[in-house]
Amino acid sequence: RAAIEIERQWSYKKLKKLNKDLQSRLKQQALELLEKEHFLQTLLDLDAFPLSVFWKDVNSIYLGCNRAFLRDANLTKIDDIIGKSDYEMPWAETEAENYRADDHEVIESNQAKLGIIETQVQADGHQVWLETNKIPFYDLDGQVRGIVGIYQNITERRRTEAELQHMSMRLNLAVRSANIGIWDWDVVNDVLIWDEQMFALYGIESPKDHNVYQTWLTCVHPEDAKRASQAIMQALAGEKDYDIEFRIVRPDGQVYFLQANAIVQHDSKHQPIRMIGTNYDITERKHTEELLRQAKEAAELANRAKSNFLALMSHEIRTPINGVLGLAHLIHQTQLDSTQQEYLHQLENSASSLSKIVNDILDFSKIEADKLSLESIEFELDEILERLQAVLALKANEKRLDLQFEVGDTVPRRLV
Repeated sequence: RAAIEIERQWSYKKLKKLNKDLQSRLKQQALELLEKEHFLQTLLDLDAFPLSVFWKDVNSIYLGCNRAFLRDANLTKIDDIIGKSDYEMPWAETEAENYRADDHEVIESNQAKLGIIETQVQADGHQVWLETNKIPFYDLDGQVRGIVGIYQNITERRRTEAELQHMSMRLNLAVRSANIGIWDWDVVNDVLIWDEQMFALYGIESPKDHNVYQTWLTCVHPEDAKRASQAIMQALAGEKDYDIEFRIVRPDGQVYFLQANAIVQHDSKHQPIRMIGTNYDITERKHTEELLRQAKEAAELANRAKSNFLALMSHEIRTPINGVLGLAHLIHQTQLDSTQQEYLHQLENSASSLSKIVNDILDFSKIEADKLSLESIEFELDEILERLQAVLALKANEKRLDLQFEVGDTVPRRLV
């Protein structure tokens, strides 16, 4: 009996010690769990952590969150959100139903739902755009206990994407309106991509074998193919910019003129890796230029014909004038009264004036041929006026006018 009592006391002491050790271990594990939970909460609450995090139970009741989420909900501490639903949040009337529907889908399917693009009305009344990921979390038995949600504010990104989309739409409209085709050549992988307008410019459909470069080369006019290929090689080598005009032959046999421009992108070693360019139709411009060239040539030919005609006529007119002046010189050697001498003098002046007019006509021809040379000649003013009076006297007499010239005393008589 004494032995049994001793055995009982020994067992009690051993059990007491085991219980004490178990309590110590549980206390240590609980402390470690609290430390891990505190570490995780501290990590989630860091200002440098850019994401908002929350977790809910299977009924979409909040169990916790980080500080970023508290700010969005206009709350100050975690205890303020525990036990609440989305119907008690600033977004209660706008997004609560959608949020809970996503929660239910994740819980029921036991599958994560990623990349949810949605809105959120925050406490200040402003609506922002979010990209949200929701995943289920489990208990020790593997049963779904709720969901964990993580989201980031993508409002600025959405605004930028919208602006880029708007700019892209305007660029596409401008490109289509201007009939500009765009191409992109991956030099490293030898992949050439055309947009729809490029195929429209060349009057072809996208090749089934996707060998767009060879398709382009077969469309280029045979007389321009070598020059066009060399221009590309020179641009890749950095020798000159890719800026070229060439002809293409469409499948229906029509020839079109295209203007091509491109830029070359290089890697860190300055090796060409990409070439982006445009093509646009300049056929109408080239035809206009050809018409202008032909019109210019015709105008120049007509001008030369006019100059030749003036020169010829001037020479033809000068011959009889010289004859008149010669006869006038011979008549001077005969017996004339004063009236006859005056008439003869006027005849000589008129013939001389006509001769000078012919010379002026020849000067016009020289001007058009860029062969005119100017010279300074001294002349008597009185002599010029006397000749002018002789030329105009007949017309003045017919109109019963008395034609006289008066020159002031201060006017020089010899001029240049």
